[in-house]
Amino acid sequence: MYTYNQLYILYIHQVTQFSGIFSVKVQQLVPPKWTNAVRKLNENHVKNIKQAMLTKPYGAFNMIVVNVTNFSISNLERLKLEVIGGNHTRQALQELLEEGRCFHLLYFKYISAYI
Repeated sequence: MYTYNQLYILYIHQVTQFSGIFSVKVQQLVPPKWTNAVRKLNENHVKNIKQAMLTKPYGAFNMIVVNVTNFSISNLERLKLEVIGGNHTRQALQELLEEGRCFHLLYFKYISAYI
């Protein structure tokens, strides 16, 4: 039996050109275009994720699925990465960084992204 995340990853592999899993800076992540958004952000869910990250910063496995054009490893650090899956996590991480509540934790500065 597959979890929702596993099924989503299998779907991504089938319908897109998959380049790999890369560690990227949270600041590189951008919200999806309205045509690519799965749903609107739920601020209560973002708030709950932030609280969970502050309470147990290493307690959750987070993966972000992104859409990017003209990808190459050599320009990865300069790209803006459109988040297709994991926008609540993206928003929570970016808010925590902006608030300065987690700047010292490497965990909050980088995240694994399916590209």
